Amino acid sequence: MNQIFFRIVLCGVILTCFSYIAFPDDRARESFRRLMEYAHPTPVESLKELPMVPLSNESGLSYFYNVPVTVEETGIYQMQNESSIAVNPVNPNMLIASAVDYRDTSATWVYFSTNAGKSWRNKNLNRPFPGWRSSNDPSVAFSYDGIGYLVYGGFGILSDSGILSGENGVFLARSTDGGINWEAHIPIIVHKGVQTLDSNFEDKYYITCDNSPQSPYRGYLYVPWKRVTPKDSATQIVIAKSTNRGSSWSQPLPVSPRKSGTSEDTTFGQSFPLCTVGPNGEVYLVWNDGTESSIGFAKSIDGGASFSSPRNIIKYKPFGRTKFITGQGNRHTVKGAVRAEAYPSIVCDVTGGARNGYLYLCWSADSIPNVYFSRSTDGGATWSIPQIVHSETKNDQFWQWIAIDPTNGDLAIMYLDSRNDQNNLLTECYVSYSSDGGASWIDRRVSDVSMDLRLNPFTENSFAGDYSGCAFFAGKIYPSWVDMRSAVQNIYDSDVYTAYIDINTPNPPQNFAAQILPSEPNALLLRWDKPTTKVFGHLLDTSTTRYLLKREGNSLSLLAYNQTTYKDTGLTRYNLYRYSIVTISGQDTSVELFTQAFAGGSRKPSVPILVSVESPVAKTLQVQARIPSSREDSATVLVNLSSIIFFDGDTPLGEFPLQKTDTGQIVKLDLVVPDVGFYRLRAKIKDLDGNTSQFSNEFIVYTGEVKNIAEAVYLEKFDIENKRRFLRTNGWDYTTNFFYSSNSSITDSPQGNYPSRTILELTLFPFSLPDSGKVTISFENSAIIHRTDTGFVELIDRNGNFIVLGKYNMEMFEPWKDKVLDLNDWRRETFVVNPNEIAKELDVSRLYLLFRLVSGTLATDDGWYIDDVMVSTGTSFVGIDDSKAINVYPLPASSCIYLEFSDGAPEKIYLVDLYGNKYSIVESLSKVSETLFILHLNNIPAGVYQILCSDKKGNYLTKSFVVLR
Repeated sequence: MNQIFFRIVLCGVILTCFSYIAFPDDRARESFRRLMEYAHPTPVESLKELPMVPLSNESGLSYFYNVPVTVEETGIYQMQNESSIAVNPVNPNMLIASAVDYRDTSATWVYFSTNAGKSWRNKNLNRPFPGWRSSNDPSVAFSYDGIGYLVYGGFGILSDSGILSGENGVFLARSTDGGINWEAHIPIIVHKGVQTLDSNFEDKYYITCDNSPQSPYRGYLYVPWKRVTPKDSATQIVIAKSTNRGSSWSQPLPVSPRKSGTSEDTTFGQSFPLCTVGPNGEVYLVWNDGTESSIGFAKSIDGGASFSSPRNIIKYKPFGRTKFITGQGNRHTVKGAVRAEAYPSIVCDVTGGARNGYLYLCWSADSIPNVYFSRSTDGGATWSIPQIVHSETKNDQFWQWIAIDPTNGDLAIMYLDSRNDQNNLLTECYVSYSSDGGASWIDRRVSDVSMDLRLNPFTENSFAGDYSGCAFFAGKIYPSWVDMRSAVQNIYDSDVYTAYIDINTPNPPQNFAAQILPSEPNALLLRWDKPTTKVFGHLLDTSTTRYLLKREGNSLSLLAYNQTTYKDTGLTRYNLYRYSIVTISGQDTSVELFTQAFAGGSRKPSVPILVSVESPVAKTLQVQARIPSSREDSATVLVNLSSIIFFDGDTPLGEFPLQKTDTGQIVKLDLVVPDVGFYRLRAKIKDLDGNTSQFSNEFIVYTGEVKNIAEAVYLEKFDIENKRRFLRTNGWDYTTNFFYSSNSSITDSPQGNYPSRTILELTLFPFSLPDSGKVTISFENSAIIHRTDTGFVELIDRNGNFIVLGKYNMEMFEPWKDKVLDLNDWRRETFVVNPNEIAKELDVSRLYLLFRLVSGTLATDDGWYIDDVMVSTGTSFVGIDDSKAINVYPLPASSCIYLEFSDGAPEKIYLVDLYGNKYSIVESLSKVSETLFILHLNNIPAGVYQILCSDKKGNYLTKSFVVLR
């Protein structure tokens, strides 16, 4: 008995050990997976559709030129966010930057400029270990001696099988030539091998250099970070240092208390640590103590060997709005989607001036976030009452970063700002500047477009980064921010931008405009108002200020400060002239302002506006059009009005004479058109000199009978070349290469694969539904549509209301996946609808059947083929007898049917039922002669069927018959 018991126990031990080796800890795997996903979210291919807001540049003038930092991008994923930027104090023309960069499967990237940030180059430093991602939370800095540093995190990829990894680490790259060449992947801390619940995950690291001239620790490097332990979801702030320019690093020193159960909190627990160095080498460390809604603080006076007991110095109101994000849990967000969090940013004055040793802190807080500032004049013992640094508190201000000019102690805080969008969705980069130690601030818009942060390719459009960056040196400010201007066209292409901000830049002249001189058609008068200050409010030295005026980009005149007008003569009447002007003050130049005007007024009249277009009877359009009262420049009165010309697209339809008194009025005209069908109606105005305007707005209108389904079957076989029969957008056309019947079908891609990032629409002519009963809508289709794209079939009424009948791509039908077009690819789709139900949502007196393909960014395919569209009452099938090459008898059939082929039997013959199901019947046929065959129907239910086959030339043949019993 004891031996048996021993064997059972031993067997259990062996099995337990085997399970430990072969089956990794699922909790550890899931914990590390979540931590990695929080730190570096994975882009997704299928995104929730949001009502995106387009770019805008109408919210005011930016005083600064925007510069893309991320350039020469290739690959599918071209996203960047979470940027950091630094200026070389030895050579301020050299800058470095980095960001979370998804290029090359999230390798380590660094960006550098050798011309003071006016242009940039990107360099791929690859990764510390094969298969790792190493683009997490990057930060850059220059030491006093001009050595550039980049710190970044990396981690291995978890697989669903095999031994659990969870490997992660923090690394440093170093450049001794200003950022051109780099020694990469120097370990600060690395966790290799199998990681368990007791292992650590390192996150949110930011490098700081001791550049204080008086510091005994000058040249030391400090990197604090957030340490997470999965076992109890603990967070703790730790810090490591290097005393030999990053070649080796101390063991991380714990600074904050270890708080269990906080890493999964809405606020990420204790996070976002950042340090700065004081005049005597003091190290001041701050972090977000998220669960306490406070900013944590600790101080070292011995070069980072030890730190004071941590304490919370600022209590703030919780940031943003809480939202559940799939895969991440509850997170604070802005814009209803994008995750964001409060975090502190801190600098110290080490200039040796009047504010030497002052600490400056900024953060964002509140449900509708604001950017706050506080300072300490006693080494962090006490802090001033927080103040808001922006002049407008409407909407969101967040993702701030503070920088100090080490040459004079001036301060700059950059942040994202939504003050100019009434819907609080679009953001812009702003900078607030202070020259008095934060006692007062002046803010300026920096970005030259407004953008939608929700244009990101992550789960629920939720990730556009977690922080921004800013550098300041010798009066030059360099903010860095995530920018979505390219994401409007490609959601997988967000960028990092900066701006060259010189605080000595003069303001440009205000109200710059060109004035038409009616009595002098060969001249234009330019006017402007004098600027009196520089961009951040400093007074302008008017004794050295001039204006440079240009025409068509060429210098026209250098003018004195007090001159505010200039007459440009010798011009050609009706020509458009473009002008620009800048303020020049000493060596500094403002941004360029632009204006334009036509000498003597513009040649072309202004465009008419189509107010309404109706078609009460076939081939007649009743049009109401507003006639302009001025020429194209909106300044010159239109005095020689002649006529209005109507077009179908670019094709003239008719011209109507107008009276001079019609200017500014709405005229009503009956336009007779040559045929029934769809028209894209637009118009031009013509004057007595024969000059015509640009095209007006466009009305799409159908003229002709609206087919009543209660009276007749709606049948479209796409066998008649009639360009007005359908409304086609972006590519739909007939094709004879692949069809179901009648030797032609219609497709969205007649010349090859359909294009990406496009909506391709086909609208069929209208019909009306009966008051009651059932209506069957059916069509043959082959949807060779990429799995990430979708083809929609919709019913739409005259008011634009619609319902979706079906959605299609190649994943829905096995024969579509092989991308080889043959008879097997045709599938009949059938929808039986109730007019009474549809009438609750749509106007059933005029309905259109719409086929719409929406393509994304990843890939495209052959396309969507449509044939034999039919709309009829009831659920009966109406045969589409198409081929004289097949004879079927007797009709109706009962026990058998004869099939006679004029050209011999095809190799493949299918029987198609009412629902579009295909059955091969070659083996079921009994041969009578070379051309005559019998099909026995004993096992075939009564109903309506089609014979489908192809002849020896590849043409499709169809014939319908009915089985009665």
